[in-house]
Amino acid sequence: MVKKTRGFTLLEVVVSITVLALTSVFILQMFVVSDNVNKKARAIDNANMVCMAAVESFKNGSHPHSTFKENGEFYYNNNWEPTDAGDAAYVMKVTVSRGDADIYLIGTSVYAYGAESADELASIAASRYFADIKTAGVSR
Repeated sequence: MVKKTRGFTLLEVVVSITVLALTSVFILQMFVVSDNVNKKARAIDNANMVCMAAVESFKNGSHPHSTFKENGEFYYNNNWEPTDAGDAAYVMKVTVSRGDADIYLIGTSVYAYGAESADELASIAASRYFADIKTAGVSR
């Protein structure tokens, strides 16, 4: 008499489910990591655009003190819209200084706001020549 078996044994089912569960954990972990990397890349891209907009405003302005009254900080929320410090997720620090021969320098840096050890997301520096301050009609 020949005994025919159909289907899988309980041990085979348990082993296959264990293998499936272990591989699923690694695949799901890759999705989480890729989402975090994507968020960081978006933040860096937006930080570069904000820095570049500040530099372009500086380079196209009539005088650095008319564009940026003083060195300061500008705050942005998670959607990169300007906001106050209370709702800020990012901060752009701007420094304007005068170099030699009426050449002004601007430096912009964007950081995550409120982080204890925030890494710099973007930084851009530029310079521009401006006519003598007396002829530009702007006082320091």
